[in-house]
Amino acid sequence: MRWAAILVKKQTAMRPILIFILMLGSLMQTGSLSAQAQLVLENVDASIAYALQNNLQLKSVQHTADAAAQAKPMQRAALMPQLKAVSTLDYYFSLPVQLIPAEVLGGEPGTYLEVSFGQPYALNLGVEASMPLINASLWTGTQQAAMEAKTAALQLEHSRLNTAESVARAYYLTLLSQQAVALALNTKAANDSLMVQAGHKLQNGILEPLEANRIRNLQLESNRNLEENRAVFANNLSRLKVLLGLAPGEELLLTEEPGGEIRTLQAPAYSYTALPVYRLGEARVQSSKLNWQRERRKLLPELSAYARYTRQAQRDAFNFTESGQPWFNIGIAGLRLDWPLFTGFHRLASTRKAHLQWEAATLELQHTANQLQQEQQELLTNYQQSSRSLAFAQESFALGNQNYQLARLKYNAGVLPLDGLINVYHEKLRAQNSLLKALSDHLYYSALITTRNTY
Repeated sequence: MRWAAILVKKQTAMRPILIFILMLGSLMQTGSLSAQAQLVLENVDASIAYALQNNLQLKSVQHTADAAAQAKPMQRAALMPQLKAVSTLDYYFSLPVQLIPAEVLGGEPGTYLEVSFGQPYALNLGVEASMPLINASLWTGTQQAAMEAKTAALQLEHSRLNTAESVARAYYLTLLSQQAVALALNTKAANDSLMVQAGHKLQNGILEPLEANRIRNLQLESNRNLEENRAVFANNLSRLKVLLGLAPGEELLLTEEPGGEIRTLQAPAYSYTALPVYRLGEARVQSSKLNWQRERRKLLPELSAYARYTRQAQRDAFNFTESGQPWFNIGIAGLRLDWPLFTGFHRLASTRKAHLQWEAATLELQHTANQLQQEQQELLTNYQQSSRSLAFAQESFALGNQNYQLARLKYNAGVLPLDGLINVYHEKLRAQNSLLKALSDHLYYSALITTRNTY
């Protein structure tokens, strides 16, 4: 009794310590779980919204668009006054020599004197300013830079729409491959149960080894089908992670349950001219036209103003820092006219090249318009066909499940041979795969129409 009382007292004293240890362990476990947080997406809209914010390729295109936007101030800067500081330090190891008539200095007529000008060391410090006054090429270049920035922005819009459509496709493929894994698990459980029953019958001598082996083969086929579906799900999930901007090791959970309902949507109501890819083509046509006009205007004369102020020092030794030595001021201001008269036909070839690029961009825009109209009609056709196929696949899947359950009951009752059960099983698998494909196509086309209609 004494030892029991001591044990009770020790347990009573240790109880707060045990509670503290349990609480500490719970907190540590909670912290470790929170450190491995996973991304949970409830539907395709949430997936698209997340991808538009975190897709790495989109971020790269965004930076490219931001960089292209800097072309406008860069081009405008060429029309503003330019100011720079200039300095030269020259050492004449052999001074230039000029011949002058000797009679100027009282020498013998008909003879010449060699006269050296300047000092061996010369230092020039100054500033130069210039500003274009008439330059049609630069003015057109400013408009072209603005159009290039607009083109980059439209390229970003086009990439965002493509990303949204790719995410919708990857999302539904991942979601339905996840559903395929669940269905394969149910099928495997049913075949495992069938194999257990076959094992009992084999032990009791009711079932022949040949039939037991065929049932075992059926079980192995369901196991293989499960592993294949798991591999497809893993690959689809990996592709979706890339589109979402997730690292391969990050966790992703899709919580939506595909109900297989047929969605009723309006026909594609968007105008193909409002899509980014068409507006991008229009911007490229305009940009190529401006480039052609710029090349043509390079043939025009260009007028600019300039000014330069320089302080110059000449020394017979390197002593420019000594005080009291003379410095000379030089100032100049004027106008400069440049007019290319002949450049070896380079300007003519450049103008012709730019004109051909403009014509090519115009033809490409017409092709894009025809292609977008064809895609719009094809999208409507595919959506309508997927709706009909989904209705057929749903009925076929329901019949396949019902037939397989009935076939198992009949086989267990000895009414249906094993070949009949295997045939019904394969029909069930085909109906299941057809349903998942039809459902994936229907949901994807629905999301595609919704995305473009609301863009």
